Amino acid sequence: SNKIRTVLPFKIGAPFYMSKSEEYKAQCIKEVQRVAPNYKAKCGYIIFGNGEVYADVEFDTAEITSVKYRKIPKSFKSLQPIPKELAVLYQQLEDRMNNQAEMSHFPIEKYDSGFIDFADPVLHEIAVKISNIAYDSNQILLDRVIYSEDDEDRAISSDLLSWSQHPENLDVILDQDLLFDPYLGVRNNIARSFIFLLNKHTNQETLRRLIPNYCKMATLPTHHDRNKALYSIFELLEDNPNFVAELDEECLRNIHYIADMSILANSGGIAKKILVQISSHYEKNSNHNA
Repeated sequence: SNKIRTVLPFKIGAPFYMSKSEEYKAQCIKEVQRVAPNYKAKCGYIIFGNGEVYADVEFDTAEITSVKYRKIPKSFKSLQPIPKELAVLYQQLEDRMNNQAEMSHFPIEKYDSGFIDFADPVLHEIAVKISNIAYDSNQILLDRVIYSEDDEDRAISSDLLSWSQHPENLDVILDQDLLFDPYLGVRNNIARSFIFLLNKHTNQETLRRLIPNYCKMATLPTHHDRNKALYSIFELLEDNPNFVAELDEECLRNIHYIADMSILANSGGIAKKILVQISSHYEKNSNHNA
């Protein structure tokens, strides 16, 4: 990782221009392939709310993960459309967020209400309205995530689940393998939608079953998969320290690997926090047994 960082054609502290993003990616791929010609590299960038921008280099090879994505099943019933009022509100939310981003204003998200809310008063008002309709439309949204053959349709429906406030959806996520949808946008939205509802689910067996699934998700070669999987593991261990026992050797190796390789707070940083949780758990058990 350190070798890759030394060849990236970017200077720390230099301004980032969105209009040159494709040029940045091309420069990055060229330099990475020069020092790692045997790997298929992907370059991107990650923008944080404080304006910081990081280069994101991923190596997409068959050896990295053996995870298989789910196949979209055929539905035996017609899928109901997303309610028109909900679709309109969602578009208003997207327009407002894009407008804010263009002005370098990145909305602060809040999760106290059981759904994604915002400090921005306009976004807050829209989010509350979305939550009221999404709650009643939960089954419609779930069906579209499970059965729709359109990637973007599944992504929008999975994003709207962030406002539906149904912790029991976690059982469906497991049963339908939704964390391993073939489309990244769906995987990202599904995992993000339920990070802040994990402590609302009362079935310990369901929560326990999530651990190996998030461990598998963390092996996928994208920042979005890794980031959401790690935060989910962290939240589960915060409320259920005994779930440490569900982390197998492969998962532990991967968490150590991410902690060593990534300098991002929401990837390598959260991996380090998980390692602290693990050490703390075993240390407490050791002291208790002494």
